[in-house]
Amino acid sequence: MTGVSGFEVTVLSTAFAFMAGLICGAGIATTRATSRKRSIQRTARLFDERRLLMRERRDAEGRAGEQA
Repeated sequence: MTGVSGFEVTVLSTAFAFMAGLICGAGIATTRATSRKRSIQRTARLFDERRLLMRERRDAEGRAGEQA
């Protein structure tokens, strides 16, 4: 008899499921890392904008004080 035994089918299907799980897990990890990177960049951009606004306001207050 030259068929495939149930044990072989179980081993192959388990190996396939394991590999699929690894591939999906890597994709999820990459997505999370990308999302975190974007979040960090967004936060940094907000801090830069805030710092720039504070500097502009301080400069404007300095000019107003000089004119008074």
